[in-house]
Parts: sequence; C-alpha cells; structure tokens
Amino acid sequence: MLELPINVARAAPLLHVQLREGVDPAMDDVANDADTRHAFLRAAWFDAAGKGGAATLVACRRDGQPILALPIVRTGPGMFGIRAVPGSYWPIRSFPIAADAREGEVQAFLASRTTKKALGNALRIGPANANDPTIRRLIAAAPRSGWTVLQRRVATSFCLDILEARKVGPWPRGSTLKKNRFHEKHLAGHGALEWKEISGSGWTKEVFDDLAAIERKSWLGERGGDAKFLDPRQRSIWEQAVRDPQLARMMSVGMLYIAGEPAAFSFGIDAGTTRYCIATSYDQAFAKHSPGKVLSYRTYMAAADRGITFLDDGAGDGGHKSTMGETPGPDIMDYLLVRGRFLAAVLRPFWERSGR
Repeated sequence: MLELPINVARAAPLLHVQLREGVDPAMDDVANDADTRHAFLRAAWFDAAGKGGAATLVACRRDGQPILALPIVRTGPGMFGIRAVPGSYWPIRSFPIAADAREGEVQAFLASRTTKKALGNALRIGPANANDPTIRRLIAAAPRSGWTVLQRRVATSFCLDILEARKVGPWPRGSTLKKNRFHEKHLAGHGALEWKEISGSGWTKEVFDDLAAIERKSWLGERGGDAKFLDPRQRSIWEQAVRDPQLARMMSVGMLYIAGEPAAFSFGIDAGTTRYCIATSYDQAFAKHSPGKVLSYRTYMAAADRGITFLDDGAGDGGHKSTMGETPGPDIMDYLLVRGRFLAAVLRPFWERSGR
C-alpha cells in the first residue's frame, strides 16, 4: 500500500511509507547508510531470525531513497495488538535509520497513517543498549507523533573503549600478556597449539561443527544454557546469516585447536569501529589454563589491528569481564512505543512489572 506524501515538520522532505511483505531488500540500502554500529542490520540478519509473518515498513524520500526500514512481527496476546522488532541475537533488537535522516522525517514516519495501521497499538523495540542510535531518535520523535514511550531496564552492558584504555597505558598490559604466555605454555603441554581467525568465505559446515563441538565440551554442554551452535535452531540462525557475503565478512571467530582438536572460540560481529562480542566458549578439560581468556585477548587484539576501537561485551559476568579491563556501559533497555496516553497508562504497570 502506497501512502500519499505527508509532511509533519515543515523542514522535512515528503515521505512515502509502504508496508511490504517479508523482510524487504531495502533493509540493506538503509543499513549501508545508517550509523556504522548498525551496519549488520541487513535483510539476512532479520531473515535468519526465522520469524514467520514478518513485514517491513519502508520510508522513502520523494526521490525513492529509502531512509528507514522497520521489520515487524506480531507478539504478545492478540487483544493488545502489539508488534515487535525481530532479531537474531539478544540484546541487539533494533533497526536501521539512515544517518542523514532528519528529526522531522522520523516524526513523519511515526505519524504516518500507514505506520500507525501497521503497528497497531504498540511497538516493542529491544532489548537494546540505551545509547542505541535508532532508539535515541525514536524517543525524541515519538511524543511529537502521538506515541508514548514506556521503558524498563533489563541489565547492564560491559564495554571496553580501547582508545581510552591506551591513553592511560598499554593495552593489554604487559603483565596480562606475560600471564597469557604462561597459560599458553601450559596449554601447549596438552599438544600443539593452532590459532585461527575465520571470517568471510572461511565460514564452512566444518567450522560450525567445530564450534558446536567446543560448546558440547564446555559448561554449556554439561549444565545447559544459551548455546549458540550446539542447539540446531540457534546454529541455523548463524548459518543462514553468513549466506550474505557482507554479513559473513562482519562475523568473525578466533579459534584455538590443541593437538588438532577444537578447544576454544571467541565469536563476534564487527560493525564500523565496534565489535559486538557475542560468545566465548572452551573445553572444560583445559579450564585451569584459561583458554577462553587467552583466546579472547588474541581475538580482541586482532580486531584492534583492523580498526576496532570499542568492544561491546553485552551483559553477563561483570566480575569476569572486569578482569579484562571492561567497565559497566550503557544500560540494556526494553522499550514499548504506545499509541496514546490512556493506553500507555493502562499498559505501564504490566510492562514495568514484567521486567522485574
């Protein structure tokens, strides 16, 4: 459905807003023009989530240039009429907006009849970092477009600003590198060490098999947990994502093999100068010699060599992450954009209570 041009802010160019079936290819064009931290939010990223019934709201300028692409799926009880942004990985649940999109254009999108009809009563975005570039723009524009924003805190992220760390001294510290060499020496006592960095065309079935094998021998395999590759459904998400050559190049994993057998991995996504550190795992048989930490340092140092300056390690064990120099970063938040103040007042206590 093509909507007639609208103009909420006098300075904003006219927009055409369409609701398109599925995850629309325009997502890639917008991701290419978005804040570099969102470069990975491509069509293949959302397709990999495997959410049936997805649709995409696409906002284009008069010249046809797409500046916003919002994928949506139905969520929650049908009576509430809530839509949500799908995603392949928690807590990265956002969508791309062109970096040069004006505030009036974002307002115009939110005020559009097509947008309101497609989103129903509410839109859930998140969990995502509080400083997420898209969310910050939506929060600013929502009240002027008839939407009320409800928010709840989910967790704290842990981050490392490599540039800031190096202002006060070497990173990693010499003592850290010395300790890592000590661990590597003892790991080598179990067999020859082989270090690999895999990305782009290097993603193969055998690589995913090795990642699953490491998780199987990790504490996740013993006690259960959020396995990324051992669980067939989760593994299929990443296997589908790397079918997009650009995503395959952004995704990389450092791997350690001991005596020819997979022993540890450190997996993440590079987006601009940010690396999202998604998962680290290792064979429990070598836990005494910290293979996960040793490999993570190698992987992060390699990332820094190729231009990464900021590590986003998400939520989790803050004690463990602080030993690597990471500090608490932005809160991880969950957002609900609600049409109208009355409905927002009704939903607020349920929304806030469910986040505790």
